[in-house]
Amino acid sequence: MKAREEKFAMVLSMKTEKLDKAHTAYYTTLKMSKDPFQQLEAMRGIDRCYDNFISSLTNMPLPASLTPADQEALRGEIAKLTAPIQEKKNENEAKLKVLAAAKGQAATNERSFASIRVDQTVPPVAQYPAADKMTAYLPASSDMTIGKVSRFETRTPKACNRSAILTGQLANVNTLEVAGNCYYSRQYEMVEKLGLELAKSKDTRALGLFYASVGADARGYNDKAMWMIDAALKVQPEAAPYVYQKARLTYKEDGLNSAMPFFEKVLDMQMPSTEMQTFAGVKAFSEGDFTKAIENLSAISKEQLYTLNVGTLMSEAYAQKGEVDKALSVVKDLLGSKKDNTDFLLQQAHLFETYKQSPTLALDSYEKAFKASQQLEMRDWLGKKIQYLKTQNKVGQHVISGDL
Repeated sequence: MKAREEKFAMVLSMKTEKLDKAHTAYYTTLKMSKDPFQQLEAMRGIDRCYDNFISSLTNMPLPASLTPADQEALRGEIAKLTAPIQEKKNENEAKLKVLAAAKGQAATNERSFASIRVDQTVPPVAQYPAADKMTAYLPASSDMTIGKVSRFETRTPKACNRSAILTGQLANVNTLEVAGNCYYSRQYEMVEKLGLELAKSKDTRALGLFYASVGADARGYNDKAMWMIDAALKVQPEAAPYVYQKARLTYKEDGLNSAMPFFEKVLDMQMPSTEMQTFAGVKAFSEGDFTKAIENLSAISKEQLYTLNVGTLMSEAYAQKGEVDKALSVVKDLLGSKKDNTDFLLQQAHLFETYKQSPTLALDSYEKAFKASQQLEMRDWLGKKIQYLKTQNKVGQHVISGDL
């Protein structure tokens, strides 16, 4: 009986020591690194340390030799031990959200490999879709009620009804369909003209100003587009497509930080679109809500995961939740279409090295990334990383692909 109790005490001591060492490592990285990418990863590492410690202690089997009363008392002592750790976890989560908001939103710049040590990996970071990926949203209906907004979609647009627009004979046509067909056939001047025509009527003024903004924006008249959407929002401020248009124009002109309040309002309005679903997924990831991140990103097609550059983010979200095999499956599926994509290869290497503790498998991914990379700074870092793994772990140069 005494041996079991001593073993329990030893395990408890080992877990506490492990937490202290891991926390020290991440905290040192946080303090020493000036790279926001590494700082965010260190904060998430600290969060994982706290979470694993609390979970392991709370669920750790108690010595069977103890009486029910003694077990209950021990549970109380464990709760006292984990309570301050939970408080630190809550504090860390709050700091993580602030750091993500300050650094994650600006994380669209190319990563600096010069600041990454060779004993570190290259995890993905929360990068919102670039401004040019936030495409215009043309509604399929004039009903802007939350939950009823839908997007005008057409794989093969019909001819743009120029005559109806130029003559102003719009009474007998579906103006939303006319606008969609003209926009998707790239006749943006007609979209703007249609908008100005609709804006003459009080009932369709907001919709007309919106179309005039969309048309002007597509033609490169940024100031005009912004003026038009501001006017539309004065008439109808709670129309999600209009707020989204304001957000994307602000993003292009003034950057993401300025546009964020508008994008967040669109999220609250639940406007269905691939771009906003991606935006929601990235936002959730940057705030540490990996379940919500997966919920949003997993609904996006594989093609869009690549186009919007969030495939590695979904992979990492699974890993952060402890579903490492699923994380590897996601990145392997992406590599099936883009086998030489360095972002995918670096994510695969990161998963093998960090979560699977397999430098051999990681080395294979790093070597493939080295061969595929066109960036001098990345190639320089990869060369040093490959040599480091070979030296430290005495692993060979090649791994059989079937092992993956």
